[in-house]
Amino acid sequence: ASEFYYGRAKCFPRDFMSVVNDCERAVACREKHPEANYLLGKALANLGVDYLKAAHHLNIAYNSTAKNMFDPKDKVFGGVTVEQKNEIMGKASKQKNQDSAEKIKIRGNECLSKGNHREAEELYSEAIALCPDGPNSHIYYHNRATARFMFGRSVESDDMDLAKEKMEGAVSDCETSLTLQTDYLKASFRKYF
Repeated sequence: ASEFYYGRAKCFPRDFMSVVNDCERAVACREKHPEANYLLGKALANLGVDYLKAAHHLNIAYNSTAKNMFDPKDKVFGGVTVEQKNEIMGKASKQKNQDSAEKIKIRGNECLSKGNHREAEELYSEAIALCPDGPNSHIYYHNRATARFMFGRSVESDDMDLAKEKMEGAVSDCETSLTLQTDYLKASFRKYF
């Protein structure tokens, strides 16, 4: 069955969704099928939807005995070079960091809603460290600004230096958020609030 699905996937190399479906079936039948893993990784990379999964399947193919698949001159498999595989691995790592940052942001949001501003600030800082310029990084900066603002407001009057530091940090985070996404209204509002 594995060879049937793999063979059918080769018939429609430009229909990436069909290749993904058939190669997933081929790999389900024979997990270490190098050719099916290669085509699956290549199709996923071309779709740009799941670089983690693409990298996983390309690694299985690369670590097999069929390294000719990564030769761009090979008539059957040419298309993904070792350099491109490494680039996909980099994108997969970035995607993993983005996924982790999102989970951390959610924990930060929970802390913020409970009034634990210091811990929320730390969590948002952790998300920013993982993903400083990803698609949602402007949100991490804004949320950290909110945590800093709320923490600065709650500081006792005898520690005005700390309050000032938090407020200035909040403004700086809003500016960074707006640099990443110029039309993010929440950051504009928070900056001038």
